[in-house]
Amino acid sequence: MGKLNCVNPSLIICEFNPNFGDVYPRVISYDPAFERFKAHYSGMYYGASIVALKMLAERKGYVLLGTNSNGVNAFFVRKDLFVCLKHFSKPKVYPALHRDSRNENGSFNYYGQLKKHNEIKHLPVVRVDTGERVMFESLHMPYSKAWLDGIPVPA
Repeated sequence: MGKLNCVNPSLIICEFNPNFGDVYPRVISYDPAFERFKAHYSGMYYGASIVALKMLAERKGYVLLGTNSNGVNAFFVRKDLFVCLKHFSKPKVYPALHRDSRNENGSFNYYGQLKKHNEIKHLPVVRVDTGERVMFESLHMPYSKAWLDGIPVPA
């Protein structure tokens, strides 16, 4: 969404990283050679938080409709079309329901949200709101109580 200016789609669907939480707008630095499991064995260090995607989408003229109930795909609609949709329901953002993190041997470890956070908290992220590169753990608790409880939060 950042530098793409040659198209103006009605709808954008993109994956977000639910492990980055619902509090801070954070992303990993762009790397054209990025490979998820080479970046970190857990597979939990990739992409952008839902807050970061929402912020970037708003800058481009899009409104967050919500996410799928599994908490991995976000849906955005162009602002001029949102007027037709805003009365249907209150948009929600769902935390991830799946537990697909891996251990150093590549086997699933089925960690919950806080344990997944502990696996990647020492890695760098970029705050979209400030442009500052910081360690994931320096942003304190990245999850709202509802997110940790597995409850959808308002978009």
